[in-house]
Amino acid sequence: MMSLATTIPHDLHLRLHDRVPGQLHAIATVTQRLRAARVGRGDPDGPLAAGLFVGPGEAGRTRTALALAELVYGGAHALIAVDMAACTRQHEVEALRQVLADLLRRDPRRVLLLDRLERAHPSAVTLLRQVLAHGTLDGADAGQAIVMATTDIGLQTIAQACRGRAGAALPAPLELELLIRPALARQFGTALLDRLQLVPFYPVDCPRAMPQRLRAA
Repeated sequence: MMSLATTIPHDLHLRLHDRVPGQLHAIATVTQRLRAARVGRGDPDGPLAAGLFVGPGEAGRTRTALALAELVYGGAHALIAVDMAACTRQHEVEALRQVLADLLRRDPRRVLLLDRLERAHPSAVTLLRQVLAHGTLDGADAGQAIVMATTDIGLQTIAQACRGRAGAALPAPLELELLIRPALARQFGTALLDRLQLVPFYPVDCPRAMPQRLRAA
């Protein structure tokens, strides 16, 4: 993992902000996880980083994953994006498992994006939990992967909490996490949530008040 982690750009947060404006908390959360991995403070058994993106699709959930593939692994070819609404049956999840394992065997340097996880068969949660716990999938190395899932669970809660508020008056990220966690736990179980960094995305029409310029770390 360490040889891979050294490829993470030091100014990753700046580059991500250029791609996904208005979501500084989400960007900071992701880059902090990757920096921890770079210096050996990540999960030694799991993927390089793992997160659950919650918020409007247009806020940049998929763009964040694509930007990570390009900036960390050198191109969009490293992104494996799966619409989990296409995996509503157990045999479809098993087929996906085989495809993912094969892709990881070919190149473990991947960004795996499981979009709309709540729409998949429950066995998809089990599959994801196994990847996060062991950093492998049917013998394929997932320890060098960045694993992200998205969900619309909690979307309305975030929208309601932000409605009528703007800039510094918006709820803090931690407040949003506390608001949406109960519904996420009911849907996915605490065993999965405990292995994912929860990343709320703000509605695009109420960006948080942040400095116009970011300094490189």
